[in-house]
Amino acid sequence: DKHSLGGPRDDITDEMVKYIDGCKQEVLIQNPYVVLTERIFNALQRAGRRGVSIRLQTNSPYSTDSLATQAMFYADWKKVLSQIPNAKIFVYHGKKKLHAKNWVFDSKIGVVGTYNLDYVSEQINSEVVAVIKSDEFAGQLRAEIMQDVGESKEYQVNVTDEGKVEAVFGPDDVKGK
Repeated sequence: DKHSLGGPRDDITDEMVKYIDGCKQEVLIQNPYVVLTERIFNALQRAGRRGVSIRLQTNSPYSTDSLATQAMFYADWKKVLSQIPNAKIFVYHGKKKLHAKNWVFDSKIGVVGTYNLDYVSEQINSEVVAVIKSDEFAGQLRAEIMQDVGESKEYQVNVTDEGKVEAVFGPDDVKGK
């Protein structure tokens, strides 16, 4: 739970970081508004360095209902792919919009809630999530997310020998249907 700015509860980010840090195989995130906070970025980076597969599904500029959030993600997506090992980004395109806020950790823990991957949810808004430790639930949630990923486009980068990060396929390449 996370109460609003002045409330007594504020533990969602702490718990998400713990789950990411505890993963051995896969972190699967489905979220429409992605502006990674430093804490979440660093946790995903640590997981990627341990060899954990990180899959993130979100909206593209064509499917979003929040251009401000997309503008911030536009500035960050190459950094995510180039600095978080084993990270992949998948985006909806066209008219289909993602609004789910789901996480799956190692196909053992499923999280469903209102928590967006941005500063507003971490620092200001009142949010709530349900954490279910169940192989069956996590497996079902993972299957549903992966079905959505199958209907998405994958962003990709190339890092040159000089360390320059170049878009192979990104927001500028996604077209509406």
